[in-house]
Amino acid sequence: MSSTEKNVGVTTSCIEACPSCQIQLDMTGFGAFSDVTCTSCGHFFKACTNFNQFQITSLLGEGGMGAAYRAMDVSLSREVALKVLKIHASDMQSESDKLAHEARTTARINHPNVVRIFDFGECRSQFFIAMELVGGGSLDDLMQERVMVPEITALEVGIQVAQGLRAAMEIGLIHRDIKPANILFGDRGTVKIVDFGLAVVASDAATSPNEIWGTPYYVAPEKLDELPEDFRSDIYSLGGTLFHAMAGRPPYEADNSSLVALKQLKSRPVSLQAFAPDVCNETAYVINRMMSKSPDKRYQSYDDLIEHLRFALSKANDALTNPVAARTSQLRNLEVQSQEMGWINLLFPVVVILGLLVFAYLYFFTAMFKAVD
Repeated sequence: MSSTEKNVGVTTSCIEACPSCQIQLDMTGFGAFSDVTCTSCGHFFKACTNFNQFQITSLLGEGGMGAAYRAMDVSLSREVALKVLKIHASDMQSESDKLAHEARTTARINHPNVVRIFDFGECRSQFFIAMELVGGGSLDDLMQERVMVPEITALEVGIQVAQGLRAAMEIGLIHRDIKPANILFGDRGTVKIVDFGLAVVASDAATSPNEIWGTPYYVAPEKLDELPEDFRSDIYSLGGTLFHAMAGRPPYEADNSSLVALKQLKSRPVSLQAFAPDVCNETAYVINRMMSKSPDKRYQSYDDLIEHLRFALSKANDALTNPVAARTSQLRNLEVQSQEMGWINLLFPVVVILGLLVFAYLYFFTAMFKAVD
């Protein structure tokens, strides 16, 4: 890790030369990749582009945690993605060790479905993380483009994400913020998870006990109830992400994201087929189970989850090659469910009447014995 960690929390001055007139300018307090106009010659340029050995070349995107840049590691002559966090060292000195620990832990994950961490440090009182550059866009980008992601594509994404999460869990790490924007596409269809461990710092930095850090669509119910999170919380968030991808809408929608409203919404069971009726029954079963309100009703291991996702993928592929048979099977299942509900509706009044008769019988004999006494 970077030697700058020793000086976390110490704000240092930043002096840069204007590229045109070479006058020295004080850039202390300016953020990374800031737009600056030289006070001497009027030249417009990007300032604060150097973070130790990393030279920022362009902006990749911005989010709640900070901004991501394409950068060059000049010491190793390789391109990286440089995430500069909005959390400032001077504001969160107590969090620096925790963030460094999370970065080191994530760097230990060597798995094709997890973005690799190269370096972590602090420069000009700003935390930064240098990581593997993945250039295929995100699942969020794909969802913006396609609205409804094909079932097979979504299941393939789910399998690879689950494999990456399993590798992380094996070293005691959970993600805490699985969402479409944190699922990236690499070369040859490889799916990679990014931003492991960062959510714990942002969550602890919340200023209000009722503040929900993360995307409300995908946050697990136990987090809303301030209960401990574990890998099953990530399973819930992955289920919500895949639901959104296939249905073209999030599993829950509300006019506001208040804690009370979210708790009420997430107490209701979800049904993928209600919004994506063409998906296979097996796919709907897996997603609905992943999003069970109780962690005990979700998958209790990534091995089981991956096995079921693969089975659902095989059924989805079968449906693609033989859609008539798949649709017939789907209609048959719906017919069976309808018949079962019909029997339930038929038997329910009978059960109620029998219960009333038994109650009346017991009441009559109890009253009679009391009269005799």
